Amino acid sequence: MKDLLLDSDGNFKFKRNDLVIGDSDNQNITDIIQSVKGDYKRSPQTGLNAIRFSNGDTRDVDIKAQVKLQLELDGFNVTNIILTRDADNNLNIEPYAER
Repeated sequence: MKDLLLDSDGNFKFKRNDLVIGDSDNQNITDIIQSVKGDYKRSPQTGLNAIRFSNGDTRDVDIKAQVKLQLELDGFNVTNIILTRDADNNLNIEPYAER
């Protein structure tokens, strides 16, 4: 899908003073994983709120199921999801998905 692209800070990306348009699938996946249900007015059930899993109390299989569900509801075909945690117990979610 093509859309306006954002930089790593979430601001619109510019090139030669013009907004950048490009493939936004990875950006959309990141948005879904980071957003909270209710963030999107037209889709109030969209949002994983991944930060809530950082305490480590939720089983990985349950996290993967929620990631898969959220992405499939947005039209992605999810083939794999890899979960890792760093030394500070921060969760890294790496979904393999495409439209």
